[in-house]
Amino acid sequence: MQKTRPLIALLALVLSSAPAGAAPEPMVFADARQYAVADWLLIGERHALNYLVAAARGATAEDGPGAEAFLARLPCDVERHPRYIVVRCVGRVRAHPIDPAQFQVDPLLRSASLSFEARGFTHEVRWRGQRDAAPPAVRAGAGAAYAEGAVGAVMPAAARGRVFGRNLRYTRYDWAIIDQGAIAVAEVFLEDGSDGTITRTLRIPR
Repeated sequence: MQKTRPLIALLALVLSSAPAGAAPEPMVFADARQYAVADWLLIGERHALNYLVAAARGATAEDGPGAEAFLARLPCDVERHPRYIVVRCVGRVRAHPIDPAQFQVDPLLRSASLSFEARGFTHEVRWRGQRDAAPPAVRAGAGAAYAEGAVGAVMPAAARGRVFGRNLRYTRYDWAIIDQGAIAVAEVFLEDGSDGTITRTLRIPR
């Protein structure tokens, strides 16, 4: 089953990132799914590391049920200003097919867990919802390469885990979510559907 292009498109949308490369024709898909994203930022004096882990499970109208995990360790440059910090990160998000049992989501979105092996490491992440209940959400978005509409529920979360052999815990620079719902996307994104380059620029108040 091939779901990589839709789910990387979804991850790029969630992270407000710019994907590299474009297929000549748009692809339209519908997706009923659960997903979770964990985004850690470790800031040094002049450089930073951005760890991204995401997972999705569900079914598309085109491909049926399945699950994938996404993994990135992005090098970043840091610019320090009197009132804020600018962090610019560039790198690749890589997709890894997983068994749906490796990504578990509580039906009420109070927690989620992921464990998979990739690139010589065992990566483990646990999400904990930060509210008693996830509020319903309706989203619409568009950009140069996509148009999206979604309905579902989104739970703000805190994430901790071990990624690339490093223990990661929640800090004020990090964010995470647990989400479930239905999504419809028309997108022009990755030609090969295996991985994608993202560029992120973050402005963080001191």
